[in-house]
Amino acid sequence: MKSNKKSILRRNGVSKTLFLLMFFCFTLLSYGQTIVRGKVTDSKGEELIGVNVKIKNTQQGTITDIDGMFSLSVANTNQTLELSYVGFQTLEYPLNGRTSLNITLLEDTELLDEVVVVGYGTQKKISVTGAISSISDREIERAPSLGITNVIGARVAGVSMLQSSGQPGGDAASLLVRGQEAVYIVDGVQRSFNEIDPNSIASVSVLKDATSAAVYGLDASAVVIVTTKRGNSDKLKISYNGKFGISENANQLEWLDGPGYAYWYNKSREMDGDAPLFTGEQVQKMKDGVDGWGNTNWYKKVFGRGSTMHHNVSASGGNDQVNFFTTIGAYQQKGNVDLHNYERYNLRANIDANITDFLEMQLGIAARIEERENPFYTSNPDDWHNIPLQAVRALPYIPEKTMFEGKEYYTSTRTASSPVSPLAAINESGYRRSNNTYVQSDLSLIYDVHGVEGLKVKFMGAYDKRFQFVKSLAIPFETMMATLPTTSTESIGYTKFTDNSGNTSLTESAFHSTNVVTQTSLNYDRTFGKHTISALALAETRNNFDNTLGGTGYGLDFIELDEWDNITNQTGGGQERIPSISGSSKQSRVIGFVGRLNYEFDNKYLAEFTYRRDGSYLFSGMSGSRWVDLPAISLGWRMDQEEWFESDIVDNLKLRGGIGKSATSAVSAYQ
Repeated sequence: MKSNKKSILRRNGVSKTLFLLMFFCFTLLSYGQTIVRGKVTDSKGEELIGVNVKIKNTQQGTITDIDGMFSLSVANTNQTLELSYVGFQTLEYPLNGRTSLNITLLEDTELLDEVVVVGYGTQKKISVTGAISSISDREIERAPSLGITNVIGARVAGVSMLQSSGQPGGDAASLLVRGQEAVYIVDGVQRSFNEIDPNSIASVSVLKDATSAAVYGLDASAVVIVTTKRGNSDKLKISYNGKFGISENANQLEWLDGPGYAYWYNKSREMDGDAPLFTGEQVQKMKDGVDGWGNTNWYKKVFGRGSTMHHNVSASGGNDQVNFFTTIGAYQQKGNVDLHNYERYNLRANIDANITDFLEMQLGIAARIEERENPFYTSNPDDWHNIPLQAVRALPYIPEKTMFEGKEYYTSTRTASSPVSPLAAINESGYRRSNNTYVQSDLSLIYDVHGVEGLKVKFMGAYDKRFQFVKSLAIPFETMMATLPTTSTESIGYTKFTDNSGNTSLTESAFHSTNVVTQTSLNYDRTFGKHTISALALAETRNNFDNTLGGTGYGLDFIELDEWDNITNQTGGGQERIPSISGSSKQSRVIGFVGRLNYEFDNKYLAEFTYRRDGSYLFSGMSGSRWVDLPAISLGWRMDQEEWFESDIVDNLKLRGGIGKSATSAVSAYQ
């Protein structure tokens, strides 16, 4: 009994000791934690609700209450707090032994002053009253190596895209902005832009309604504005960007093989009350590939795997007087169908220079070379007898090739129009080659009027040239055309067929265009207390000159000597055929006058008035129709700036509305 009593006493003593140790540890921990209390306000002294307050490099934190107050337990008073809030700069705040804090967060002026490109200028994003969306250079550079139209169509609300072709060099998507075709502006000038190197783009703005797009005049129901990168006064920076990708058809179609085609063809005849066509013996010969029968998956034979490769090197830098940005890029695309290739080389240089204290010069020069090469029968779905269409119409129970008189030929099958032979169309039909050279330049002089604060005078002149040379050779290739079988057919027969009626033709064409644009403008931007006024007056001229010359000659003794000097002027049947010559030229002119007034009161109430008057050469013979007036007005109200507006989840709320007029010429010249 005594031993049991001693054991119980020992156990009680151990329990008391453990309890005292635990109590002592918790006491130490409670004494080790310090409560830090504080208040967070903005630069005007107003309390900020819902500010995230946490200990740096930990997940321990809290948020401020309705009075901007917070309390937080810290292990020691030498830690650093991290405070973040939408629209304000993130702040790291060392405690330095303090437990009672008054903290002021500064507004993120970079965010508040974020600007977007609008018609003939820029505006603060928070002050825009029209329907405008923008894409930054980071979003563009993160996208795959696609044309910029594909990126815009995928990322901008209200923009739909249609990519009608995947052919290399012809895979640009057509864009509709709220159902309307768009005008494309690059650095202030109407230009094509899908072939611009994405690494040279600073931003893309999409003007989606008439109130924002009306300033661009005729045929501008919607506008896509591309601004290229410019230099800054930082140290020299050189960067390289490279991408490589593999491409194949996104939806791999499952096609019927020869036996499957025979089964469903017989089934359709049975449903119509007709006797089956294909017999079991014929189906077996398809599987065995004998007696002229075959089992060919034309889809897999035609469509393979393509590739894209993109390299870019850019440099930027400058000082207080001169800044520059320059880039050079190479892009290569091989199609999913053999012998479809595209290469592009881009060069761009943008230079900004302060000539005097009041005069600034901006110079932009860009050049681009494009080379396309395809078989004579292309893969463009809009072209006649295109290769994908031939693959669809080719019969699967015919072999890829067959022998005739000791020579191997591609096979072809009859259709309601011309026989089809997709592989011969790729490898033996000839070629189409297109070379394009673009040179684009623009020069701006900006004068800051001395003595009139906020007034600037700007002149911009742009001169663009395009040269194109296209050469195509149609070769009358030979195939073995299959005879359509009947129920009694044991062996499929073949007859020699010559495409293009045996005629060899060589076509060459040259095109060049010149585009000259001038813009002269006055721009006034001034803030008076709570009032901000911005005004623009601009005159623009656009002149375009085009010239085209082409011809087609017939007959070549040697296909390898594919030059016009070697044309025989004879068809495949030996008849004389004189070359056909064509040529044309055209000129267009448009002049426009633009006025715009923006007014902003107390960073809350916004108004914009625009007006454009355009004159077109198209209607010179119609009294009262040569000029068109395009007004627009839009209003905005930033409700979140009102004193009565309080919300923990909404930091930017703006109501806006507007009405504008757009117009289209809708006709060609001389109609």
